[in-house]
Amino acid sequence: MSGRWTRLAGAAFAGHLILALYLVERVTVNADEGWYLYAAGRVAAGLALHRDLLFFHPPVMPHVYGGLLEFGPGMLLGARWISLLFLVLATGLGGLTVLRLAGPRAAAVALVLTGVHPLFVATGIWAKPYALAMLLLAGGLFLWSGSDRPLRVAAGALLLGLAAGVRLSLLPVPIVAIWVASRRGWAALGAVAGLALAYRPLLGVPLPILWDQLIGVHLQASGDLIGQVEDRFWLIIRLGFLLAGFLTVAAIARCGRGQVRGPVERLCIGAVVLVGLAHFVPGALHVEHVVVLMPFIAVLAGLWSRQVPDKGWAWSSVVLWTALGCMTSLNQVQVDSGPSTLGQVAEIGQMVRAETPEGHTLLTVQTTLAVEAGREVPPGFEMGRFGWTLGTLDRTQVLEAAAGPVGAVALAEGDFADDPMLRLVLERAAARVGRTRTIERFGQFAESLLLGLPDTPTQVSPWVQP
Repeated sequence: MSGRWTRLAGAAFAGHLILALYLVERVTVNADEGWYLYAAGRVAAGLALHRDLLFFHPPVMPHVYGGLLEFGPGMLLGARWISLLFLVLATGLGGLTVLRLAGPRAAAVALVLTGVHPLFVATGIWAKPYALAMLLLAGGLFLWSGSDRPLRVAAGALLLGLAAGVRLSLLPVPIVAIWVASRRGWAALGAVAGLALAYRPLLGVPLPILWDQLIGVHLQASGDLIGQVEDRFWLIIRLGFLLAGFLTVAAIARCGRGQVRGPVERLCIGAVVLVGLAHFVPGALHVEHVVVLMPFIAVLAGLWSRQVPDKGWAWSSVVLWTALGCMTSLNQVQVDSGPSTLGQVAEIGQMVRAETPEGHTLLTVQTTLAVEAGREVPPGFEMGRFGWTLGTLDRTQVLEAAAGPVGAVALAEGDFADDPMLRLVLERAAARVGRTRTIERFGQFAESLLLGLPDTPTQVSPWVQP
């Protein structure tokens, strides 16, 4: 029997790898990838987050990806392959953690519920913080699943502290880890060391700036109270379907029937509850945010599956609801049905790079293009559209940037859509650069994109129309 479950676990992990390899270049480019990688490239060049450039998240991801990748052509695809590696390692460590704690059947359940979940995989391979955060969390859980030797406890807590420097919502995790640890002193030492390493780059940044960029900006996205309640209600409904397999295991097992064994299970429960609640603080909510909890969900699903009876109805229910959750998630996964948006961004970025002299600014909030072109954007433009709608980028800054010397302009249909006069100024700036070209169905939202390029010869591109 154990051999059958071992083969199922291996098949689930293989399916996870195949799905990730397929999606890495087929998932539609997400605009957020641009400003994460722009920050990584600028950090690698010696700039400081929050002080020298606008950035709305903790510092760990830009420092890791900036140290692994070169700012310029191919950075977006390279970052996705790094995310894929982190994601696969995180999934494998999660399976090994459950295998160590509860055996092959539990490991198979954990890998099936998470490893082949389309939303989990598609979100994890983006050039965004999820894969790195999940790898650090899974690494911490794996270390804690072994013996409770002091160094293992401290090292596991250190990884959990570092994870809190990838996503701010994970700050409760190292705190819970200290509380539930078998050796609290060593756990506290590791967690504090991890947090210190994670947030060290922010030393010297004034507290009001940190508050505005790390916390205040997220609170601004909340909207009115009725809208918040409605958004959260429908979010819970969607999450219920997306996590249907896990919830079925939890319901049949009655959440482990009240028998919480060991610090790993207590940590997972505390993390899911507290991080889940943190995501419900006023602010913009997205279904993808739950992905960062997948290491904890996988471990809990595996551990609680021991309480699922060996009855046909029980396991048929788990399989049925897991399949439903996976199919439901397909509505949340954006895959290119036609030409690759990843290839599109790379090609246009290389065109801008070829025609814009080094050191000249690219006037745009489409930071994916700036990354692929290896060109800086004006101050305040680093967070793309979020810098305009939520950040400190104001009309005066945009007007000054448009009036100054720029090497190229890229203006998408939805950029500064709430200010028609400002868009007109930017369109004139694009014409002033030299010549203009229009690109149809650009990027994540399939918008038209206006390019202002110097009057120099360029390669012929299927994306560009006179």
